[in-house]
Amino acid sequence: MRSGHFAEVSPICPVCRHKGVSSALELAHVSRSAGDQIFEGILHCTECSAEYPIIDGIPILVNDVAAYLRTNHSQIVQRRTLTHPLRTLIGDALGPDAAQEQLRRRSSTYCRDHFGMWDPEESEGRAPPGSVLRLLEAALALVDTVPAGPILDLGCSVGATTMRLAERFPDRLVLGLDMSFDFLRTAMSVLDTGAVCYERRRVGMVYDERRFPVPVKAPDQVDFWVCDVAAIPLPTAMASLVVSLNLLDSLHSPWGHLVEASRMLGAQSTLLLSSPYDWAPSATYIENWLGGHSQRGPGRGASEPVVRQMLQATTPYHPDGLTITAEKLQHLWQVWVHERSTVAYDVHVLAARPQPTNSPS
Repeated sequence: MRSGHFAEVSPICPVCRHKGVSSALELAHVSRSAGDQIFEGILHCTECSAEYPIIDGIPILVNDVAAYLRTNHSQIVQRRTLTHPLRTLIGDALGPDAAQEQLRRRSSTYCRDHFGMWDPEESEGRAPPGSVLRLLEAALALVDTVPAGPILDLGCSVGATTMRLAERFPDRLVLGLDMSFDFLRTAMSVLDTGAVCYERRRVGMVYDERRFPVPVKAPDQVDFWVCDVAAIPLPTAMASLVVSLNLLDSLHSPWGHLVEASRMLGAQSTLLLSSPYDWAPSATYIENWLGGHSQRGPGRGASEPVVRQMLQATTPYHPDGLTITAEKLQHLWQVWVHERSTVAYDVHVLAARPQPTNSPS
């Protein structure tokens, strides 16, 4: 976390915000730093005295820090220096159902897509790397102007989209927010070293280590924070552009995410949203799905009209809702699973802005 970025966006305490209070955070302690980059430290709430750790340059800004640390401790404390042969031995010993194996699979899929186009050993095959970056470019094509101000990349995963946004919008702070500490640590490593190292899944539990340089055009503009995208600890209307790519259908509260994303928008700001609407009860209770069921209703179970209706709904932050300024009903997004498996989605992409406030006559 860069101290200048922290000062620019002025994050607020997640615990206090959960209680309806906006309390400022301050930097209470720095254990390890270089220049304005803080690698280890503690943030402190001036109101309730809650503390938030900064680990490997990543601040953890969630309502229940203790619960997050208990749930994700294996990611946070895992050694990053083990050689590939030892990692494969440990993986074989833990077995295919272990949490560590699930993390390896997810990391393989996302790292290949985000960075594989720079891998000299990568063959494009059925699913060329960079699918998410092509999706980002398709979404940005729906926007005419972006005002000055910070940019938020919600659900940024391993960070290539965040870095691309910084490249596309010079001199802007771009914050990548995600709940996966492992993903963000990979993103921070690429940002700091200009290279990526990950295990690329070949098939089953067989992985090949990949290590290669990645061009990072504007590292000083980028930061990565652990934050809940349904309870973003940032001031209202602080973002010039909010990007949420293929995140909506993997959240406990999709509606909460839409409300929070719209809260971040200033009067001239834009929300870029995409989703394949691949709802799964393991991620989202069916009661919280936006479509995908109740085919006897007016929308016959489709998600697109539900999302449009919710974006246009009244909220405390935008009484007249948002206006959908452009959309693309189908954009190909390919998810590479392993060398013999690829999943292809037709993704719905849209751009939305706050309705102009009607001035009194």
